[in-house]
Amino acid sequence: MHHHFSSRFLIDTLYNLGFCSSYSEVQKFEMNAAASRSTENENENQSFVQYIADNVDHNIRSLDGFGTFHGMGIIAASTPGIKTARSVPRANPSIKEITALAKNKHQIL
Repeated sequence: MHHHFSSRFLIDTLYNLGFCSSYSEVQKFEMNAAASRSTENENENQSFVQYIADNVDHNIRSLDGFGTFHGMGIIAASTPGIKTARSVPRANPSIKEITALAKNKHQIL
């Protein structure tokens, strides 16, 4: 629900009715999933991995050059697809820890 609608109000309402986890639990899950996710391909000898990158520019024609945005994203696609079942550990990682993990993984690539 949170991934599709990004609505805290919707999550809180459904939580109060007993249909889902609280918004704080959703945020905790996302932080734990980000901290536990590996950039390594477990079956690198048996699959083909292609890295796809793209960028986006927003508001590039401003008069003063302020308020512009440049973003870049990259994903790894592997074939054949392999289903893996991994559990997300329940911890309390801080934003600084997740940022440090992301910086370390970026240096590895």
